Amino acid sequence: MKKLISSLMVAPGSAPAAAQAPSTIETTGTKSTPILRHIVPFIALIGLTGCMSTYKAPLNRPNAEIFATAETDESVSNSRMVWLEAFKNEECADSDNGIRLGSSPPFANTRITSSPPNAIAAEEKFVFTAVYMDARFAQNRQCSLTGAFIPREARRYKVLVKVDDHVTSCGLGLYDVTTGIEQQVEFTMPKYACRGRTDNAGLNGRPLWTNWQVQVVR
Repeated sequence: MKKLISSLMVAPGSAPAAAQAPSTIETTGTKSTPILRHIVPFIALIGLTGCMSTYKAPLNRPNAEIFATAETDESVSNSRMVWLEAFKNEECADSDNGIRLGSSPPFANTRITSSPPNAIAAEEKFVFTAVYMDARFAQNRQCSLTGAFIPREARRYKVLVKVDDHVTSCGLGLYDVTTGIEQQVEFTMPKYACRGRTDNAGLNGRPLWTNWQVQVVR
């Protein structure tokens, strides 16, 4: 088992995430007005997640609750959000119960943002990916962090995504917050992150930047 403290940016089997340069994707697009330069790429990426099946906890079986919180050290972005995805195993097979769990409001611009609690299967391994995404002028930045643990029945868990240094490093923490007092929970992290219905899997916790080359049509 590897326990990850939220302030410790470590991807298993690799150097600290802070030492890894973010992956960068260059893409192009045409926007009709300046304001769309900010929001259209973000909306497009959100739309990709909307194609995933919604996770539904199995009935008549032990359940727990989980939610995600993202903390970032900067406020220079137009919007940011965090959400969770569920998988059957660390090899990223689709969960039998669906993939997409709840997400935070899509256009929040606070340093801390959270998704609503979702019921999940308990007393068996639960594999999740926490995804953080923000948008700046002609740029999207995101982190995907995959972890696995065994939720206990009737407990509530907080997944913490800690984003530092202008999204050049991302860390993952897991806490039992059932009593209102955070208690750290042990979990494991595979080498590669799982992402639902995409080919964007990369090193677990490594940031991904998408730069948009924007042409304004007047």
